[in-house]
Amino acid sequence: MKTLYTKLALLFILLFQSFASFAVEVFTVQNSPYTITSAISFYDSVYIEPGVVFLFSPAGKISFHGSVFADGSPDGLITFKAADTTGWSSTQTQNGGWTGLEFKGVNAKLNYCIIRDIKNQYNQSGVTYGIFVESKMVMNNCKIYHNNCNNQRFIFQNSARNFEMKYCEFYENRATYLITTNFSEATFKNCNFHHNTADNYNAFPVYSVLNCDSRKTTIIGNTFYKNQSTGNAVIACTGGNGLIEGNRIINNSNTGASQQCGSGDGGIAMFLTVFSNNHSDTLDYIVRNNVMANNYNRNGHGIVYIAHAKVAFNNNTVANNLVSVDGTGLFVFSNGLTPSYTKLIAKNNIFSGNASESITQQSIGLWNTNSVKLENNCFKAAVANEIYTTFVTVFPSDTANNIASNAIGFINPTAGFGLGYDANNTNFALQDHTICINKGTLAGSNAATYDYVGNPRVVNVIDMGAYENQREEPNSINKIGVSKNSLQIYPNPCADFVNIINTRKGATLVIRDILGRIVYQLKDVKDDVIKVNTHSFPRGNYYIELNDGTTRYSNMLSIAS
Repeated sequence: MKTLYTKLALLFILLFQSFASFAVEVFTVQNSPYTITSAISFYDSVYIEPGVVFLFSPAGKISFHGSVFADGSPDGLITFKAADTTGWSSTQTQNGGWTGLEFKGVNAKLNYCIIRDIKNQYNQSGVTYGIFVESKMVMNNCKIYHNNCNNQRFIFQNSARNFEMKYCEFYENRATYLITTNFSEATFKNCNFHHNTADNYNAFPVYSVLNCDSRKTTIIGNTFYKNQSTGNAVIACTGGNGLIEGNRIINNSNTGASQQCGSGDGGIAMFLTVFSNNHSDTLDYIVRNNVMANNYNRNGHGIVYIAHAKVAFNNNTVANNLVSVDGTGLFVFSNGLTPSYTKLIAKNNIFSGNASESITQQSIGLWNTNSVKLENNCFKAAVANEIYTTFVTVFPSDTANNIASNAIGFINPTAGFGLGYDANNTNFALQDHTICINKGTLAGSNAATYDYVGNPRVVNVIDMGAYENQREEPNSINKIGVSKNSLQIYPNPCADFVNIINTRKGATLVIRDILGRIVYQLKDVKDDVIKVNTHSFPRGNYYIELNDGTTRYSNMLSIAS
């Protein structure tokens, strides 16, 4: 009871931040499960204990008009699900699912929740949502899966209050737009989006997993794997002021009609635009340290499609992707009326092994775009042969600093391009002494502090690509050699534990997350094999390093579930 009172007091402080009188509805695990057979509303604030289960009939729905604190835990997940999923496969009835959730209060915080089985039957003209959000929303360590909103948006955030999703797993969901954020500051960090479908039965499709029309968008450290769309990208941003960093975007595809025409016809990894351009020279998006591999864009141009936006595209690895036409890596578009709205600065990127189903095999396609700089990138051929242009009067500048190579020297890449090669357990980090090491530029590159796996981004000269895999120069006192990715670990990916073998006694072991933060540290190693409990680690990618004072051994670890 004391614990409950403490958490309620914290709820009052965090969610309400005032001395106004209020009431609280408490859902306890002792009274769980709660059966919801119709649409109900709660106008008081709500606290939900760990382990509570809500079972919904087809017409079941909850609207929260007050603040919500769903306080789950790893061993006490809060679950929202259908009581009976019989009839789930029929898109014409509500049977097998339930109607959804609404958050309309000031604040909503969901920790360790499961949300599944929401289903809205196909409705050509209806405007309904699986999860409607007007609250300031924070979701941590939630699993959201097996939801279907035919011809609808699934999660629709529609207020100036912020939306934040961290360490969540989002999979096997289907909707037109899976997650849409409007007006707010939207943040997605260290989440895993996989096996989702964004589609529509209507005409021209521009659909995505993340559709962010927010005043500020931050997308960092996420994995996007085997998502499918009938339209464009897994990430579509239209509001500007965006940072897209350290994401792994692999084996995603779209299946819409090939070579559609217009400003929305491309980009399976990203579609970046600004609907209301401010006419200034300020960057709209910074895209850096991302790995984009083995995606397939049947729907037109480019793995990343830029239209009427100013973008810095730096230190990305774009490898073994397949597109329908024009620009196997980037496609940059302007409609001709306002070409000054579109600007690209691309530095320190690796474009390797990408292919097109058409005769235009160039890495970059430009359509009526005159403000493009390509500096210190790696292409498969001379840069003059790597750019496909239409209605372009000014050829890109700074092209002399790019290099040409078909042999990058990745540690463990996929063997070929397209969806036939699974990029999930591959490693696109650079081997030592490959051509892309020490070939980048810091000037105007908006370099991050850490690379994709948590290495310090700059030691001396910045490397090309998402990984900084660079040997340190010796100094007058000591020299530490770097043996990259030589640390032996298994299983990888892992769930509950990882074994680190052939360690060095007296060394220091450190595990960092994608942002470079230390999540585990062991000094003065005494055993040859170290078993680390990873059960509490959020899913995502981690960087493991063993330093014995003479040599650093490292590898990348993936937490799968």
